Amino acid sequence: FNLFVWLSPFPLGVPGLMAGTVSDTHPWRLALRWEINSALSYLGLFVLLSVLGLGLNALYWTQIARATVGQLPGGRSSLAHARHIWAGLLELMLLLIFVSILIGAPVSMAMMVAAFISPWLVQLAALMGLSITLWVFLYLVFVVHGIALRDSSFLEAVRLSLTLMRFQFFPAVGLLLAGVLIYFGLGAVWSLPDDDSWLKAAAIAANAFI
Repeated sequence: FNLFVWLSPFPLGVPGLMAGTVSDTHPWRLALRWEINSALSYLGLFVLLSVLGLGLNALYWTQIARATVGQLPGGRSSLAHARHIWAGLLELMLLLIFVSILIGAPVSMAMMVAAFISPWLVQLAALMGLSITLWVFLYLVFVVHGIALRDSSFLEAVRLSLTLMRFQFFPAVGLLLAGVLIYFGLGAVWSLPDDDSWLKAAAIAANAFI
């Protein structure tokens, strides 16, 4: 397992073509391995790389904000705005974890009870839990946009995202589906070259540009 996948923490990280892959072949003919044998080190790296990944994501959103609105909100410098986004991303990640636990705990209990009745009820409970979680995440999908583009506080960005999804649900879902199709469609194209081919290096650059 490639620990550096945590530099793009799901679902807030910037996706990368080679994120999480483990391969001994690369276009530059060099593969470095660093094995972790301690659970405490594993946990520490998970937290550290996730926080750093959100910081990199904040820099990415800072550049998007600059390119979209022409100048950063409030006349901030890039680093100052990136710190604002970074803090918002950390708060959003904590909220998503809390929501996942809040939904997952009763669903897990329901699944254990359902296991004594019927396997179909277990699958139904799992499906319902997943559906509720995705529904909540869907309503929070534009929180980052509010923080990065409108210079909103975290709570204000949450309110704006909920309002947007409430009044523009189907257009917003259509936009998200189009983005998902483009992402996975191009991802399939970029994944065609072999890992030891220089075409893979070109695919990584093209994926980063898109």
